[in-house]
Amino acid sequence: MDEREIQSAPSSLKAKVWRHFGFYRMPGSTALDMTHTVCKLCKTKTKYFGSTTNARAHITRHHPELSDTEQSQPPAADQRTLQCFTKLPANSERAKKITRSIACFIDLAKRYSSARDKRMLYSASFLDPRFKALPFITEEDQLEIHANVVAEVAALERQVNSEEAEVESETPQQEEGPAPKRRPSALVTLLGKTFTEVSVVRTSASSRAEEELKKYLEAPPLSLSENPLSWWRTHQTAFPLLAGLAKRYLCIPGTSVAAERVFSTAGDIVTAQRSSLTPAHVDQLLFLQKNLNVASANGQ
Repeated sequence: MDEREIQSAPSSLKAKVWRHFGFYRMPGSTALDMTHTVCKLCKTKTKYFGSTTNARAHITRHHPELSDTEQSQPPAADQRTLQCFTKLPANSERAKKITRSIACFIDLAKRYSSARDKRMLYSASFLDPRFKALPFITEEDQLEIHANVVAEVAALERQVNSEEAEVESETPQQEEGPAPKRRPSALVTLLGKTFTEVSVVRTSASSRAEEELKKYLEAPPLSLSENPLSWWRTHQTAFPLLAGLAKRYLCIPGTSVAAERVFSTAGDIVTAQRSSLTPAHVDQLLFLQKNLNVASANGQ
């Protein structure tokens, strides 16, 4: 067992779990070895990735009597909680002022300063039937988003039509003999030119997109508690062009948490003891770890 003295965690680490963990000093140096944490109770070394996940897991597994003490303490009697506050109306001046203050605090203007990013976010919000009214932007910006959506839908329709035409041209056509001639009836001979030569007006993709957009705006908005993807599945026959564009926008994850979790899982898999793993094996292990619950839920 390592007889080195366990040094307390730096003061920048504020979590309560650090009362039970520390670090060894690096050999021949006063600097702390931040690659592993050391339990002060059993002197077990745990891999440290910059979070308290492994430390808390060690406490839960090996020192369960301390798990309850790591839970957050209830607030004091004089401390105000969220239950003490009343919900403000969304259109009240105070609610708008609080929203602007929060936006300035987290610097949303810098995060979404790109015109391209704004256009993408506004289009995604418009294609969500819960927020299609776009009440958070000006009427001029709303009309611009409507025009952008119509242009994207028309471009998508032309792209789909061209791909289908290419597939049809590549498909070999079976040669068929000439169709047998049918003798026209007397009624067709007398009135055929008057009643059969009907001109078919072909509307452009932009016109059809504008018609769907108008109907989509006239449709009642979806409740905030409903699923927009289910709504589009039900109404894709009524709005076939808009539904295709909605699939492209609404499939974008609204958060990067899932991707960050994949990186954290990869850090747990690729350790110093497993540095010989090939990239293909790492991908397979990640896939199995992330889809294990899916297989269990399906009874496989």
